[in-house]
Amino acid sequence: MRNKHTLITYAIQKVGFTKAQTCVRFIAMWAIMEASLGRPARTFAEFEQWWEMSEAAVYRSLRQFRAVFPDYVTPSELLAIIHPAPIRAAKSQQMEVMLDLITVPMPYSFA
Repeated sequence: MRNKHTLITYAIQKVGFTKAQTCVRFIAMWAIMEASLGRPARTFAEFEQWWEMSEAAVYRSLRQFRAVFPDYVTPSELLAIIHPAPIRAAKSQQMEVMLDLITVPMPYSFA
């Protein structure tokens, strides 16, 4: 069953708008990378390299993700619950994936 929160409203409630936006962007980027690879990411370094980000930027995003979802090591586990259908998108479609994810209703277990 689903509760009244979407992914973005849940994240905003936990950490505020700016940090929630970073968290959802990180989840979207993770989903795009895994879709492109055709498999789950193996390491955060793989994410860093694939997106051509600095290690510091990746860990800042990861810190925001874990502030909202402390029970999850990576977005892979969360995506399997909230968006079980595979996400098919290219790097250039990051905004479209974010817009899709922010409206995903959260399960009641996240209430």
